[in-house]
Amino acid sequence: MTAAAPPTIPSCPTDVPVAVLAPSDTNHPCQTDKESSQADFVNGLLGICLARALPRNPSTVLRVTDLANEDGALGVNRVCGVPFIETTRAYNNAYKRRTIPAVGRVRDPTLAMARAKCLARLKSS
Repeated sequence: MTAAAPPTIPSCPTDVPVAVLAPSDTNHPCQTDKESSQADFVNGLLGICLARALPRNPSTVLRVTDLANEDGALGVNRVCGVPFIETTRAYNNAYKRRTIPAVGRVRDPTLAMARAKCLARLKSS
């Protein structure tokens, strides 16, 4: 019997390769089945893809950011928290230098709360 092939990694436009993600909380009691681990993987990848899109299209990313669940896959802590793995400090600093001004230029009043929370999270990351 052969082992099952590992899941394929969806790609998103980026200038940094996506590294393999581990489940967000391997000690969590719900992390015992394959589907739960795969969901964590997809949620982690979604947060990274949105974070990479943030400096390019901040209004669109802020529109889908979940302010009610700040730690969720679409939450401000994930999307605006520089969630990249296996990157250098120089890359993260350059990312923040591009992203903070881009988010700061968003003037849509319906995005004011998302903008403020995202900027605060970016600056604290």
